[in-house]
Amino acid sequence: MVDALGHDIKIGGTYGYSRRSNGVVAVIIGTAIKFNESSVSLEVLREGSRYSQIERMKEYADKVGSKRNLAP
Repeated sequence: MVDALGHDIKIGGTYGYSRRSNGVVAVIIGTAIKFNESSVSLEVLREGSRYSQIERMKEYADKVGSKRNLAP
């Protein structure tokens, strides 16, 4: 299996990914402990999340009553 840059995945190597759901961006960084053709299992080293900037802008617009479209 290869990573997003086309390099072979190595057990013990450090990898990460991010995902966005309902305006919250989560980032996970970990050490590869096993993998197969379709997935990699990580031992999580760091994990964090926060609202994306566009969601904060939408929340502010709702508070001040703006009707502008803030689509991503």
